[in-house]
Amino acid sequence: MKKQIKGLDYCFVKSNCREFFREYTFDKMCKKFIDRELWWGYWASFAHIVVMTASIAPVIYARGITQHYIGSSHSSNDVAFDGNNEELINAIGYAGCKFISADADLDRNDKVKKIVEYSNTSGVHFKLQVCWHKENGLNCCHCEKCYRTIMNVLSAHVNPNNFGLTYNTDKRAEIKRFLETTPVKVSYWKTTQSVFQKEYNYWDKTELAWFVNFKFNQPKTYLYKAIGVVKRKMRKK
Repeated sequence: MKKQIKGLDYCFVKSNCREFFREYTFDKMCKKFIDRELWWGYWASFAHIVVMTASIAPVIYARGITQHYIGSSHSSNDVAFDGNNEELINAIGYAGCKFISADADLDRNDKVKKIVEYSNTSGVHFKLQVCWHKENGLNCCHCEKCYRTIMNVLSAHVNPNNFGLTYNTDKRAEIKRFLETTPVKVSYWKTTQSVFQKEYNYWDKTELAWFVNFKFNQPKTYLYKAIGVVKRKMRKK
């Protein structure tokens, strides 16, 4: 255990749980039965919340913890197919500990805004841990989830670099290129875009003006994807 700035105990639990199952095989099997717009991969849609709550079982037992709060879960009414939802979390319990979903009524932008406001008022700065493909314990800042979080933080008018996310001119161009060439789950991006649109005058003269009215999943986006698939198949031959 270590002490945080606020005097609270915390610890890190390291696990190789993702080596125990054939994730991409399960992903291929499951996504046949779930609409693409609702599917986010086997790890995100099924495994991660169960694995993470199980991984901390020794700490729960050793410390005699009776309540464990999990933030950033999805609302039960959320259309996304995601195991990290309040209904499942609130049903988990073991060793006398009850799991509780917190702030499920907030969307991702609201949650980031809440974190930023807390950081500004408390003077406590910390690194957000959001990536599924961490490199040396850090966000990779090259995957879609990192891109979305960067835009979430920017929508709150703060610098992503202060929250463990790399952001500069090249990264801005990288995100734009990603959205132009990669089909995405529009529901995840639209909530962020709506925040930018509400402040149209603020963003209109900035280097992020393109995002305000950006159209996701255009026909050329799928063309880029098809070309990429063909190129990968040719490299394997």
